[in-house]
Amino acid sequence: MILAESMNKEKPFGYENINLKGWDGPPYLYDVTIKGKIKKMSGFSEQHIQDQLFPKKADKILKIK
Repeated sequence: MILAESMNKEKPFGYENINLKGWDGPPYLYDVTIKGKIKKMSGFSEQHIQDQLFPKKADKILKIK
């Protein structure tokens, strides 16, 4: 009897698959130096950062973490 009653209860829908962990995949954060000024940018690779800046050119690109 107890088993049959618990099977009929409704479960909340959609909340069981929530992932609260942070994402550590692309796009990544970069510190980009352009004409002596540091700017934070996000991108998939150093080439992607250069493509975003075109026609300017970055002096230095450092990936954060």
